[in-house]
Amino acid sequence: MPEYLSPGVFIEEIPARLKAIEGVSTSTAGFVGVAQRGPVPGFPLPFVNTTPALVFLPKDDSPALVTSFADYVRLFGPLPLTPTATDRNFLGHAKRAFFDNGGKRAFVARVVHIDSESGAAYAKVQLGHGTVLRLAALATRGATVLRLTSLRTIGPNSKLHIHKKVGGTPLDLTVMSVDAQAGTVTINSALKSDCTPDDTFVTVDSASPPSGGGPTFFSRSPGTWANKLQVLITTRTDRRLRLWRARQVRTSCRSKTPVAST
Repeated sequence: MPEYLSPGVFIEEIPARLKAIEGVSTSTAGFVGVAQRGPVPGFPLPFVNTTPALVFLPKDDSPALVTSFADYVRLFGPLPLTPTATDRNFLGHAKRAFFDNGGKRAFVARVVHIDSESGAAYAKVQLGHGTVLRLAALATRGATVLRLTSLRTIGPNSKLHIHKKVGGTPLDLTVMSVDAQAGTVTINSALKSDCTPDDTFVTVDSASPPSGGGPTFFSRSPGTWANKLQVLITTRTDRRLRLWRARQVRTSCRSKTPVAST
């Protein structure tokens, strides 16, 4: 700014300062496409709640925000190893290219195809009632005595079914005798293979099975990816350990008055 040394009228030309157009961030983008799994904006949840005061489950009306390709894979599934005509997953390739080129934030809106005939979009598993037991120890091939974690609902002539987690046909057996003290049962036929507690479970036929079905499990997101939905139920052992705090009390007996001894 010039310095004026005397009073008067001065004319000063000030050049126009045009502000340059500021660039906007291109690190945030939105994507719409088909993914293997994941939430669908605006798609109603399959859960029917009769008491809204206890649990409130609104529709998912907003696209999901992901901040990395690993975040996208965890939510929407990985890219197919071999793209097919029906599963090219262009959305996943676009997301990977976006983050590889410096992208930071992306809002993803997944779309799904709903079968007009069945209308089924969520996969579900309906469980039945029954008793499922586990082996408490290894049962080798040829064994006729099984040690179980529980003998509930088991008695002489009970029907046992030995299942393997890897699949296959269950082995049907009949209980000959029960040793409640040892927690073992004697079966009518020897085992044809080794059965370990980690990969074997036992079901029992009840004389009077309860009516109705068990709980129903739904997939978290719609799509054909959940056609192979599996439910693994394990027992929970509440091991409570009681601790006692011992306190040693030492009593000191001191007499202020001398005691005469004889």
